[in-house]
Formats: sequence, structure tokens, C-alpha cells
Amino acid sequence: MQVPNPYNIEAEQQILGALLMRDEIFHDIAGDVEADDFYDRQHQTVFRTIAQLVDTGKRVNAAIVHDFAKSGDKGTSVDPDYIEVLMEGVADLRDTIHYAKQVRDLARRRRWIAAAVDGIQAIGRLDPLTEAQNAIDEADVRILNSSKVDVSHVRMFGEWAQLATSRAIAAIDSPSVATSGLKWGLNAVDQVAGPLMPGQLVIKGGRPGSGKSALAGQAAEFFGSQAPGFIMSLEMEGEDWAIRAMSAHSDLPAWRIANARINEDEAGRLDELARRMRRLPVWIDHSPRMDIEKIRARAIRYKHKFGIRWMIVDHLHIIEPSFKRQERADITAKASEELKKMAKELQIGVVALAQMNKEVRSRDDGRPRSGDLMYYSSIEPHADTIIFTHRPEIAHLERKPDMTDPDSKDAVAWRDKMTLIEGRAEIINAKRRHGKAYQTQACEFVGETMHFRDLAAKELPLSDAYAEMKRF
Repeated sequence: MQVPNPYNIEAEQQILGALLMRDEIFHDIAGDVEADDFYDRQHQTVFRTIAQLVDTGKRVNAAIVHDFAKSGDKGTSVDPDYIEVLMEGVADLRDTIHYAKQVRDLARRRRWIAAAVDGIQAIGRLDPLTEAQNAIDEADVRILNSSKVDVSHVRMFGEWAQLATSRAIAAIDSPSVATSGLKWGLNAVDQVAGPLMPGQLVIKGGRPGSGKSALAGQAAEFFGSQAPGFIMSLEMEGEDWAIRAMSAHSDLPAWRIANARINEDEAGRLDELARRMRRLPVWIDHSPRMDIEKIRARAIRYKHKFGIRWMIVDHLHIIEPSFKRQERADITAKASEELKKMAKELQIGVVALAQMNKEVRSRDDGRPRSGDLMYYSSIEPHADTIIFTHRPEIAHLERKPDMTDPDSKDAVAWRDKMTLIEGRAEIINAKRRHGKAYQTQACEFVGETMHFRDLAAKELPLSDAYAEMKRF
């Protein structure tokens, strides 16, 4: 029986040549291909060597790869001239992810064919009087394992019920991230959104200036005190996240830290803060121009290397298209779908920030609703929870009257209302798959240090504040 053995040497060469030229590409394909997926033994050695160098933080180039691998990998050495050939043959670095998926797919086909052939041969060798079912079952299992299909997620309905009950009971005596999820660090968010659970996708929206990035930074820091995680920062620099965190902890305005307007005493406080924050297992990746495939590869890589339990994507609407000429609505739909799949596959909680459309500005109170999310219909089906940050003063500032006469009726009413709502904020729940939707909790927003905090018990609840505002 003639059996096909599918492979693509040129695709393997393109991957390795690209990695030798730019080792940062390794993070983009780490989740798609591994050394054993390569058909050529020499290619397996080169890829495994590059992976070891990247994991240990060493540089990757032709000379280093040759020196590192010349002792041989499973009896296979690497010809230094061939390494140069790999680099010279690269056509387009942007095609590396495509080639990685192709090599992985061909490897899966080879494994499946080999398992199927073994099964056929085992059945053919059976004694004619022997029951064939056992051999057939073994062949089925061999084929299933060859495809690396994870059946650990398959249980009977009653088993899932027992598992959920066991976790709930375990949480009574010893709460943990695995059983009770990640707290947000702000009671208002915990009440509205619930804890961030493994496999969950939370979409967080808010109009510009409402503090959605500020809340994400606070949450990241508090998440990090409970479990490792990372921020995929597509908009802000990594330093910006750190400045906001230090501002909140030091009570120094963020603009002073960013512009180096501090004295020696303040510098000492910030230095001590930075030292303490280095112990926090939170990684910030601000790589530019990331599509959803690259983000997924990063998440898989960090899950494997750091054991991450959560990730934050800032933000959903600037994820790059995977293909040319994709419509933005299609990009957003694909990205939100993949983020949800990623959350389930890696068993991590995912929070994605999202932009709002212009409709929110047309309402007097500026209070966001579900439909205000940009490309809402593309996002909503995949989200487990949707929350918004809302600061009433933002909408009120946009309706500031002519203040030429500060004693006019309109000017006085505007100032009185601003005094009442200044610093107030809301966390609004637009969807919650595992809890009550359409909830609102009040909190405060401290503008100078750009962070939220829970309201003190003695302060006026926001619902009562709105009743007071109606007088104006």
C-alpha cells in the first residue's frame, strides 16, 4: 500500500530563515509550530536551538545557532553553510505565520496517516477468530492522540455539576484564584462585573476621558497581586502604565512624574515604589501593529513561560487586520471571537478595552449603553460581561454655557451641578452572563492621579445625587 507523506521543505526553510534574521518573530509563531512538526531533522535541530536561545534570553544569529547546535541534536548536526542558505532564501518575513500554520498542519497529517496505517496493520494481523473491536478501538485512540486532540474538556453533564459543586465547597474553606476568580481591587467593579474567571471575556468600554484605561491599570496591578498576567498594550507605552500606577500610590500627579517635575524626596519615594513593583508578576507588551494571530501567539507563549492567568488587551479596535482590505467591523468580530476562544483554550481571564461610537455624546447625561460600543453587534455575542466606566462631569463639561456673566442663571446652575458631580463615577454593567445585568455602582475618580476608589460610607450615594441634580 502506497502511503503519502506530506511535507513542505520550502515552508520550513522560510520559517527558519525568518527566525535567524529576526528572532522576535519566534513569539509570533510559538503557539503554532514546534520542533517536532518539521519534517527535516536538520530543521528540527535549528528550530529547537533557536527556541532554547530565545528562552534563555540569548541573541540569535547564524554563528551563535551553529555554535550552540554543533554538538548535535539527537545525532543531527547543522551545516554552517546551510544556515546561510536559510537566511538568503527568505522571501517575505510577513508570511512566517502562514508558513508556520502550514508546517503544523502537514505534521498533523503525517501523524494521522502513521497512526491510521499502524491501526490498519494491527487489525490485519488479527487472528480470524479474534474479536476485532478491541483493535479497532485502539486504532481510534491512536488516531485521536496523533491529532493532539485534548479530550480533557469532555465530561458528562453530571460530572460537570459535581465539579462545579466541589469547587464551590472548596472555596468556602480555602478561596483561591482557581475557584473564586480574580478580584478587581474596586468593590464597585466586583459588585457589577463579578470576579474575572478563567475562560471569561470581559469587554470594558467608556467614552474618552472616562477612565477606562485607568481602571484597566488598577485592575492589572490588583490582578497581579493574585496571579501572573500581562497587558497587550496596543495604544500606550509600557512606561505610561507604570507612571499611572506610581501616581496613584504616591499621590503625585501623573504629569509631574512624566515630565520629571519632582524633588529629591519625591524621587526617593518613586524609586522605592519602582523596586516594590518589580516583584509584581505583570508583564507589559507594547509591540506595535499586532493582529489577533500575533496576540494569540504571545498569550500562548506567556502562558507557557510565565503561567499567566489573565491578560488585558488595550484595545480591541486598534488590533491590526490579519489580511489586507479587511473591513474594520470584520476585524473586530474576528478579534473578539478569537479572544473568547483564547480565554477558553488557555483557561485565562481576558479583558479587552473598547471604543464607543458618537451616539453616546448625543444624550444629555452622556451615560453609555450597550449599543454605544463601536461595532457592538460584532462584539456582544462573544462577551461574557460588558461594563462601562462613566463620569457624569465629562458630559456636563461639554455643555458648559457662556460664562461671560458668571452670575447668570445658567452659569450658576452649571457650577452648582458641577460641584455636586465632580469626581463622581459609575461602573455600569450592560451584560453579565453569570449574574445580574444592568447594575450600576458608584465610586470616585481622582483626576490628578488618574485612579478610581470606592466611595466612603458617609458620602451621598450617586442615586441620591441624581435626585439632587434634578433641582438644577
